[in-house]
Amino acid sequence: GLQTRDENLNRLLGLPAADTTQPFAAFLPLVHPADRAAVEAAFDRSRRDGQPLNVEFRVVWPDGTVRWLRDQGDVF
Repeated sequence: GLQTRDENLNRLLGLPAADTTQPFAAFLPLVHPADRAAVEAAFDRSRRDGQPLNVEFRVVWPDGTVRWLRDQGDVF
């Protein structure tokens, strides 16, 4: 499905601060390789079961910097 990212989330991902709508598949490569499976499972579980999302994971910025994020909310 599509994922809407506001300018603040894009900034946290090390991307230009702009509102974007992209496929979820475009988000996964930004997640640290060791955390991708857990993030994908958390999003799938939230979407399938209607439970709020609450997951911590690392992202890799374009410059190679690794940052920890927590994503919370509802997945539709």
